Amino acid sequence: MDLLSGCRCFVEVNDRGSFTAAAEALGLVQPVVSRRIAALERSLGGALFHRSTRNLSLTPLGSAMLGKARQLCELADELSLQAAEQRSRPVRLCVPEHCELADLSSVVATAHRLGFQIRICRCDVYRGTHAFRSLEVDLLVEAGPAGEAQWAARLGVAGQPDAGTGRFFLDSLRTFPAADRSAALWVQPIDDVPAIRDPLRRAGDRAALTRRQLRIATHFTEWIAPVSFAGSLLLCTEEEAERHGLFWRPLGDLELHRFLRVTAREPVLELTGAAEFSRTMGLALGMSAATAGLAVAR
Repeated sequence: MDLLSGCRCFVEVNDRGSFTAAAEALGLVQPVVSRRIAALERSLGGALFHRSTRNLSLTPLGSAMLGKARQLCELADELSLQAAEQRSRPVRLCVPEHCELADLSSVVATAHRLGFQIRICRCDVYRGTHAFRSLEVDLLVEAGPAGEAQWAARLGVAGQPDAGTGRFFLDSLRTFPAADRSAALWVQPIDDVPAIRDPLRRAGDRAALTRRQLRIATHFTEWIAPVSFAGSLLLCTEEEAERHGLFWRPLGDLELHRFLRVTAREPVLELTGAAEFSRTMGLALGMSAATAGLAVAR
């Protein structure tokens, strides 16, 4: 039996003095209330009301059970209220600064369809980590190991002008025209992780590149001008290159992938596990449609 429904009927019948009045208050018909009271009595092992007189009165068992039944109903109401308040509170999501506002609006709309209000902030990797640890945000998109990734994308090199569709080899930075000898390959903050940075530097050493030719950007604006106008290159996904009007080529020296995950506080895990949210979030992060929504390995 539904214990909570039975207790609600029990409390209402006692408070209103009749089955008919209780049914009206609960939005039910009187026979339903009678059946629920009868089921509760069977569960508790005895009658809750004296029914031999015109006026209802509690039996000794009913008197003993009424307080607990009322408490159960109040706790259930409190639980429902807290759940409603939690779902109406905006979920605070921190994303990498390279995400486009137009794409993030789709993330907000998707969360709304799933019953969540979401508030998004864009910030660099370091401030995002601090915000999550200091409880300023509920969700944090961050780089992670391949086995824990929700999204994955192959990294390549992008720049201006169009250099064809062939693979890019790092030693070609040494053969750039004289005017571009200071050109560098810029790495975005989101890719400043050992799994990407270390093999890239080893490949750079094999190609006899200087440290100045492999640069880690501290902010996304740091690489915009050098890549767009001064002959430098950007390590990025093919989707990101298209967004910025750059020409993208895969790496020839090594295979690199960006692996991202969303770290969540317990109350919002339901949102992060939704396939529609994962797919929309992946596209906003610059991942291709084929890899957005990659299942999490736990």
